[in-house]
Amino acid sequence: MNVEIITIGDELLIGQVVDTNSAWMAKELNAIGAEVMHITTVRDRKDEMTEAFNEAFSRVNVVLVTGGLGPTKDDITKQTLCDYFGTKLVFSEEVYAHLEKMLQRRGLQMNPSNRDQALVPESCTVIQNEVGTAPVMWFERNGQILVSMPGVPSEMKQTMSADILPRLSACHRDAAVILHHTSLVRNFPESVLSEFLDDYEKAMPEDVKLAYLPTPGLIRLRLTARGTDAEKTKR
Repeated sequence: MNVEIITIGDELLIGQVVDTNSAWMAKELNAIGAEVMHITTVRDRKDEMTEAFNEAFSRVNVVLVTGGLGPTKDDITKQTLCDYFGTKLVFSEEVYAHLEKMLQRRGLQMNPSNRDQALVPESCTVIQNEVGTAPVMWFERNGQILVSMPGVPSEMKQTMSADILPRLSACHRDAAVILHHTSLVRNFPESVLSEFLDDYEKAMPEDVKLAYLPTPGLIRLRLTARGTDAEKTKR
C-alpha cells in the first residue's frame, strides 16, 4: 500500500503553523504496513490542489488529505474535491444532526456557515468527525482511494485511529510489514561509525536498510526491515 499525504493551507507555507500532522500520520501508516512515498503541501488554491491530486495518483493508490474543510470562505477543499470527482454537493441530514449536537455541547447556535458544513459530495462516503464539525470524506475511483480530513490535529488523529487506519487495513490485507529498530551511539563521529559498520551494512539482506540520524554528540541508528510475514521480518 503506497500512500501520499497532502496537507493544504497557506498557513503551512508561510511558517505560521508547523505541519505536525504528516509526521504522526506517517508513523501510524508505517505501523500497518503502508509506505509513505511523498508528503506534499499546497496553498488553498483550486488549481494547485487539483495538480497535487493528479500527481499523487500518478504515484500511489492511496491519498490522504488534511486541511481546508472549515466553515469559512477560504476553505475550498470540499468544493475542489466535488469538481475533481465530477460530483455535486448534497445536504446530509445525518451530518446536520451531528453538527447540531456538537454546537449544542459548545453552547453555540447554528449559523449559515455551520449549516454549509452539512453539504457533502454526493459520491463520497461520509465518516462522522466525532470531535469536530467538519465531516471526513472517503472517495474511491478506479481502485484508488482519497480521504479528506480536517487539518486540526486532534480531529485528524481521532478519525485516523478510529476509522481510516482500520478501513485501509481492511482494504489492503496484503500490505507489507514494516518494522523499525533504533539504537543510540554517543560521542562517535558519523564517518568513523560508518566505516566501523561497513562490513555489517554490506552483509545486510536487501530488505533491511540502515540509516544514520546524527545530532550533536549522538547518532541514532535506525534499522528498517520490510517483508510480508511479521514473525520472519522480526527475525
